[in-house]
Amino acid sequence: MHSASGGASAAKPAPARLARAEGAVFLDAYEAILKGVLESQVPVSVVAAPRRAPFERLQRVANEPEHARVLARHQVELLVGGDAARAISLACACVRGGRSAVALVPNDELVRGADAVLRASESFVNPEAGLAVLFEDDPIRVPGCCPRRIALGAGLPTIEPTDLSSLRSSIEWALRLSRAAGKPVAVIMHRALLQSADTIEARPNRVPGSVDELILSRRQRHGPRAGEALDLVRMARRLEVDQLSALPSPGEREFVGFLTVGPCDRALMHLLDEFGLAGRVPVLRLGMISPVDDSILTRFLDRVQHAVVLEPRPGSVVANVIEVAEVIRRRGHRTAKLWWTDMPPLEDGEVLDLRPGDSIHPSLLVRKILHLLHQARPNAQIGLRLASQRGMLESIKLPIRAPEGGGAETIIREQFAALDQELRTDSVSHDADEIHTVLALDELPAPGAAARTVLCELWKRARFIEEGAASILQAARDPAPRIIAVLDFIPGTDPDLERLASAAVPANAADRVIIERVSLHDPAAVLDRLRTAAYRSGVSVLFFHGVDARGGESTVEADRLGYPPQQRLVWPADLACELRPQLAPHRIENGLERGATPIQGEFTKSDAPRVPGVVRLTMQTLLEQVEVTRSKAPWSAVARLGGRLPTTRPLHAEQGIWRAHLAGIRAIGESGVADILADAGRAMGYRVEIGWDRSLVGLGRMAWAQVTFTKLRVADARSPCAGIIPYGEADLVLGVDAVETLRALGPDPLLRVADAQRTAIVANDGALEDQLDQESIRRCALLFNAAQISCVGTRRVVADLASRARNELLSERLLDVALLGLAFQRGFIPVTIEAIESAMHAFEARGFGRSFEAFCFGRSLAEDTTTARRITEERESVNGVISRLTFELVRERFGGRRRAKRFRQHATELVRRLNATRAGALDEATVRLAVTALHRTLVWGGSRALFQYEELLGALIEADPEGRLACAAAEPLAEAMLPRDIFYVLSMTTSLEQRRRIRERLVVRGSNGDKMERRYLNRIDLAIATRRYRLDFRSNDWPAEIVRVLRPLIPWTLRGDSRDRAIRAWAIDFARRVTANFKADPRLWLARMEQFAAISRDGGLRAIDPIELRIAVEGV
Repeated sequence: MHSASGGASAAKPAPARLARAEGAVFLDAYEAILKGVLESQVPVSVVAAPRRAPFERLQRVANEPEHARVLARHQVELLVGGDAARAISLACACVRGGRSAVALVPNDELVRGADAVLRASESFVNPEAGLAVLFEDDPIRVPGCCPRRIALGAGLPTIEPTDLSSLRSSIEWALRLSRAAGKPVAVIMHRALLQSADTIEARPNRVPGSVDELILSRRQRHGPRAGEALDLVRMARRLEVDQLSALPSPGEREFVGFLTVGPCDRALMHLLDEFGLAGRVPVLRLGMISPVDDSILTRFLDRVQHAVVLEPRPGSVVANVIEVAEVIRRRGHRTAKLWWTDMPPLEDGEVLDLRPGDSIHPSLLVRKILHLLHQARPNAQIGLRLASQRGMLESIKLPIRAPEGGGAETIIREQFAALDQELRTDSVSHDADEIHTVLALDELPAPGAAARTVLCELWKRARFIEEGAASILQAARDPAPRIIAVLDFIPGTDPDLERLASAAVPANAADRVIIERVSLHDPAAVLDRLRTAAYRSGVSVLFFHGVDARGGESTVEADRLGYPPQQRLVWPADLACELRPQLAPHRIENGLERGATPIQGEFTKSDAPRVPGVVRLTMQTLLEQVEVTRSKAPWSAVARLGGRLPTTRPLHAEQGIWRAHLAGIRAIGESGVADILADAGRAMGYRVEIGWDRSLVGLGRMAWAQVTFTKLRVADARSPCAGIIPYGEADLVLGVDAVETLRALGPDPLLRVADAQRTAIVANDGALEDQLDQESIRRCALLFNAAQISCVGTRRVVADLASRARNELLSERLLDVALLGLAFQRGFIPVTIEAIESAMHAFEARGFGRSFEAFCFGRSLAEDTTTARRITEERESVNGVISRLTFELVRERFGGRRRAKRFRQHATELVRRLNATRAGALDEATVRLAVTALHRTLVWGGSRALFQYEELLGALIEADPEGRLACAAAEPLAEAMLPRDIFYVLSMTTSLEQRRRIRERLVVRGSNGDKMERRYLNRIDLAIATRRYRLDFRSNDWPAEIVRVLRPLIPWTLRGDSRDRAIRAWAIDFARRVTANFKADPRLWLARMEQFAAISRDGGLRAIDPIELRIAVEGV
């Protein structure tokens, strides 16, 4: 590497983002706010905000060392804590001290914040200091509380920025206007702005860091002119808060013009640029929505016939526009007809209406104003350029994204319902005169009910902070029994809910109120706590924690290390008895993989049908749980693969704009792995913009992020395109969560980003660890067909990549980075290998381990996404299988060497006979399976079972010298002869073979410091007369040791149940009849044996009735 000048001196380090004075700088919304504070020529001393969503990012930005130094040099203090009212009070106190301040108010605290704003406005007496109040506007989460109406009702001057560049400028504008008006000024920040990052042009800060910055600052600043300091409208004109474009000449009138508010301006300008209408349709961007500049509005309304007001919440701003328009009309000027909720009618008289959010999304907006754009340019044929509808995709029904805590809320509601059913069932079995207990969840029953009713309430954290104290005070004095369940996922955060609840308990009712904390990780304990609370006569306040889509500390630690330090898997114990070891994709598809839910013991009693004089005792092992603890990253060779792979020329290298949609990625940082693309894009010289939706859709996963690369335009104040990807304009869809990827292709009307002529897709269609239920697996399976419809055929990579990541990387958390590597290797990302590897290393340095290794692994997947890692038994030779199984028998305690010698002799002979068929050596997989089955018969029933299996298979070889019968019968015959009773299951679960399979599956290496611990869930079922007792208990391998001693003493007639014994007898008889009759009709008996093998495959013999099996195979 060498510098452009040829010198060897080190380059001067780039200044911190907030210290940049010129050039393009990439900032998110909170960095833009702080940058606006630093650039403001009105000195800001305090920035106050509540410590809660969505403003928690502000504290993290200010705590970065490079940013903290810049803020300290400007004497800016960040006060984060309390609620919105407290933030405004702190800012007002700063203003009363003669210093300007900025306060931030979240949308859901707007009501309390509005009262504080009114008090601030009344006490505002210092014209030298300004106060800017930044209101969040989130019409999705808080549809019923509009910050514009609150600000206008309070009489506050109000500004609404369109993008992050204008948000940065709005800080200084608001402070200047506040000093001129002598009152606080509101700045409305739409949710889309707060969930975005953009490349903007930096300006010098108020305190320059060099002489060059001082000169640049003086050249760019425009101070207020004489006479405008006390005139809000004149100052707004000077600052160019409102902007008017494409206005016709005086006397002329266009058919339609648009008045835009906030981010609606970007959506409209994208449409006008896209359809060649820029400069032909009048547009008034209303930056200051109160007071409205009557001069610029007069010119606009005079020169258009219809004025359409586009705002995020239709109807919230138009009242001010109507008021000014009425004044203009009274003066004798002509005015346009205003439209805001309803659009001008179509030719057939149909009226389209604008709903909240329609004006922000360009694809939704264009379908509402299409007929108006045709009036501006009749020959444009705009309708033909719209993305076509795909009814099949749009009609797919997907569940609505659960709100924060939705999964935990579902669990608790299910437990309440189960407890209520249990209480009602118990009441039926008791005397009619006895008062029984029922639950009433979130409802208040009528007085005088016959049953004792326990009032149950389910609260979320935010609501409890507001109303919890008063509710506990009321409930403590109410004689009715009550359960208050509170979802509190972040223990230790301010405020502490348990302390709030304790402080609210009145002294004279302290004995009636119990406050407890309950973990949702143990559903049985949850039900037990609710049951205890239901029988209490007082008030039980239960704080539930432990289950949240954030994933908590476990996912944070796994992301930091790049692997889970503790890994737990649970699966059926009889999985160890499979002759063919099943890979993770097969286990998940068939519901065998249970994820990370720990096994729990339980004792239950129930009624059973009366069987006189019969006592029945059954024992079985149900589940096996494996826990692996790691102290170092698992060993892997994939990190060395990426450097040897050739790079591919990007398919979009010549495009001016490139867009990517990332679905279901990890919720790390602000925009997840989109940060990697942003860093790589900026290294390539692109203008980069990111938007995201951090709604939690699973364990530590966010809904989506969108990345846009644009050829950088120097000194371009307006962002070049819409921040939201319009319909069908994504160049790449990268999907980690199959359900969220499917949602982006069709069902969600706010997305639908793919097009069959443009979009490439790299997506996982396998279930993730929190999607192992059958309904989620069914939804994941829909993605493959959806991608075929909506994406380019030669640019589709849709496969079960989650299983590959679990097998190779031992963590599906790295899947998003692996998919980036796969997409890059296929040429779907327009950056160089140097740029993306540098971004990957920077991402890893920020605390996300093994990212580069996962990226290289993804690149290696570009050649083959279907072949999973081959396990030992698939690549092992037949002689290797015999040697390994012989060694495992040698390690047994009693007679191991003798049994091993016998097995080797018989296995070698069986292999010789199989390889001596007329067709030559059979495929190694069949021979390996026959050898494994021979070993299992020895484990199950000793030498007698081994001799019997060998005799049957040998007879089939003699009957069919070509080996077709033996090949078909090897597996089903073994499955029928080896019923999975407790003796066989425990023998196999504790065998060296199963231990080796688990170590290979989880890549457990003792030399790497890995430790493995196994537990089993056993069941004892006892039926006596009409009562049934069931005990489920956890254990280590001591039951298996007892079974190993008792197994040789148990006669075959007692092994398995009656169904197992019947199938075993039929299978042996069937094999003998096939041997005797094969030569008479080879085709018939071969077909029957193949039918037997087909039923046996995937565990069919363990569920079928013996008579049904005989009919299915033999037809009689």
